[in-house]
Amino acid sequence: ASTSDPFVWTEVDSQSAVVLRGIWGSSAGDLWAVGDRGTIRHFEPGASEWTIVPSPTDETLHAVWGFAANDVWAAGESGAIVHWDGNTWSMSEAAFPLNKKKPHLYGVWGSGPDDVWIVGDGIALHYTGGAK
Repeated sequence: ASTSDPFVWTEVDSQSAVVLRGIWGSSAGDLWAVGDRGTIRHFEPGASEWTIVPSPTDETLHAVWGFAANDVWAAGESGAIVHWDGNTWSMSEAAFPLNKKKPHLYGVWGSGPDDVWIVGDGIALHYTGGAK
């Protein structure tokens, strides 16, 4: 890269040997990455590398989004939906059709803590508050 190049990328150790598939941050110093086999990584203020975070699932996670540092969602294969409350990641339940294989989920977005959308294989899920 030349010195006039405004885009300079610096490698930061992800502490992961698997593919990371989604990234989101509440600020420049508070970032989350998710990926294969339920991998979750956190980059905190002042860090020089990503922190390994325990995951409640072994399913591949494709997407992550949050409303705040203590309200983050991730979604992935076989209907996996997980939520961060500021202390721990936990599984979240969704109403999927009975007697069908749970769909893979690929995107998460919302406008606030009580308006979260998750989309995937032929399905759109909407969270409007209550139990997470």
